[in-house]
Amino acid sequence: MMKKVGLVLCLVGLLAGQAPAVIYVDAEGGPSGNTVNALTGSNSDWWTTAAAQDGLWGRRAFGYDQEGVLNGPTKDIFEASGTGSGVEDCMAIVTTISGLTPGRKYQVDVVYWSANGQNWTIRVGFSLDSMILYDRVGNANIGAIAGTRIGDIQDGDRWVFTGTVGTIAADGNGQIRVYIDDLPGSGWNDRTWYDGLFVEIPEPMSCLLLAAGSLCCLRRKG
Repeated sequence: MMKKVGLVLCLVGLLAGQAPAVIYVDAEGGPSGNTVNALTGSNSDWWTTAAAQDGLWGRRAFGYDQEGVLNGPTKDIFEASGTGSGVEDCMAIVTTISGLTPGRKYQVDVVYWSANGQNWTIRVGFSLDSMILYDRVGNANIGAIAGTRIGDIQDGDRWVFTGTVGTIAADGNGQIRVYIDDLPGSGWNDRTWYDGLFVEIPEPMSCLLLAAGSLCCLRRKG
């Protein structure tokens, strides 16, 4: 499900001029969730509520909730490689964004967290064969790109970041699938904290202005 974000929408307006509409899509597991195991399609075999080195993503009460509210009543993130008691490599997962206009192009950004002084990573892409690695600082040794911190939004010593996945057209069902993965890690500094996705909705007014401009050009040529 997609929700409009109030505070976050204002902070994500990093572009000059009027900001486009931005929708927040919270990653959710379980029977009615939008996120599943990327290989099996199961909505229940990829996450747990236990913090253990078990190859599963751990669900924690943190971050944004389903309404796009920071620390709201249904807040949660999915964590990988978090206990420091051995190397953990969690399975790839995929979040489906629904309710879009078929054939229309949308920009998608991943929403993730990192602690100050640490460098948590996340891999994201529109396919498992083409993933972008984001972190907090842009560590060239691992081929990572530094994410964009959203203003001064933080919870404790943790900050929220975004990383652009790209622009893609919604399929015939009005859906976009975004793949998420961690890097195998063995310590607190190696974690992945995945919260959800931002979807940038093209401005209808911009399209109208573009069309009006085209009509003016045609009239001048006539």
